[in-house]
Amino acid sequence: SDSEAICVATMTLEVGIDIGDIDLVVCMDPPFSLASFLQRIGRGCRRLNGRTRALCVARDRAGELMFQALIRQASRGMPFGPSTPFRCSVLVQQFLAYLRQVSKNRRVKDQFINLFASGFAPAITETCIEEVLADMVQTGLLDKQGEIIQPASAGWDFIESNKVYSNIQPTPLEVDLVDVDSGKVVATVASVSSQSGGIRVAGRSYELLPGGSATKQRVRGGGEHLDCPRYHARWLPYSFDIGASLASLFNIAPDSIVAFRVGDDLVVMTWLGRLLNSVLAHGMRQRGLNVVDGPFHLAMKGSTETNVIEQLGQAVRDVTLTNPLASLAPERMVDVGPHFQRLSPTLQTKAREDWLDKGFLESWMGGIRELRMIPPDSKLGTDLLALV
Repeated sequence: SDSEAICVATMTLEVGIDIGDIDLVVCMDPPFSLASFLQRIGRGCRRLNGRTRALCVARDRAGELMFQALIRQASRGMPFGPSTPFRCSVLVQQFLAYLRQVSKNRRVKDQFINLFASGFAPAITETCIEEVLADMVQTGLLDKQGEIIQPASAGWDFIESNKVYSNIQPTPLEVDLVDVDSGKVVATVASVSSQSGGIRVAGRSYELLPGGSATKQRVRGGGEHLDCPRYHARWLPYSFDIGASLASLFNIAPDSIVAFRVGDDLVVMTWLGRLLNSVLAHGMRQRGLNVVDGPFHLAMKGSTETNVIEQLGQAVRDVTLTNPLASLAPERMVDVGPHFQRLSPTLQTKAREDWLDKGFLESWMGGIRELRMIPPDSKLGTDLLALV
């Protein structure tokens, strides 16, 4: 009834969801982009004259800082950042869905172009449409006889599956292993074998206990088990807009880079997000530098405050000339679309390289004027370390 409060706790409640009459959205851990955050909180609160109510639940200081930055930035709009390319893998689903519903399930190339070509950003060009059509013929999803294009056998298999209805990237389910004696989570994993009586985590053996749920498995220390759980890759692919929101929260000007020392490492806060930091780190490693990248920073060994800006500039020049994304698996860091693996290896390579906005990276580097060292034991230094 209207008097009942409806609440949704979400980790993935984004596009394509319209439950209605939701009074409160609970966000469990920060999403990987500001756009995702706006999608999540926009799922509810539609009865409150445009006001949104959200409860953000963080598990650590880094999560608290990101939520503070996201909430602050949400009222200010999206920060300027690198452009997002059109995900050409989306056309795999779109083309097959289109053929499913048209007369005789067949069309010619110009009909695809007339329907799908768009000049709105991110643009869908005629060339892109032609490339994907040719690629789908090559991979066996489409059949082309003369000018007529229709689904091939593999294309019909795709159409008859539920994959034809979705272009939303799936989020992998995670399972918390909870020690029943301490109540603490000993690990978060992708899954555990249902045939195993126990597992080994960080060198310690645990018995698997009955009960729990799809996201929680009860365990107790004991036994001599050797089976290991399966893990998802934990790249934490936070995007540029979260980095920019954090920099704004700390009042760090766009022309300033802040850094601090942790042992032998010079930690440089770039705020560029996982994708661009991975690109820069690759460029630096190609020059023999010892660099580890994170979503918001680069940790550099052997670098000094006097040469770090020059090293960043060299890396930007190198990667804009060579574009290393073909070998860096951006699909682990950005949403390239759930049907990316349906593309041929050649088109996958091109689609990966499309994610490097060279103009933005050059503009960012050209705007840097100073490097400011932060004491690691200061309040700002402590917060930065939490994000690292």
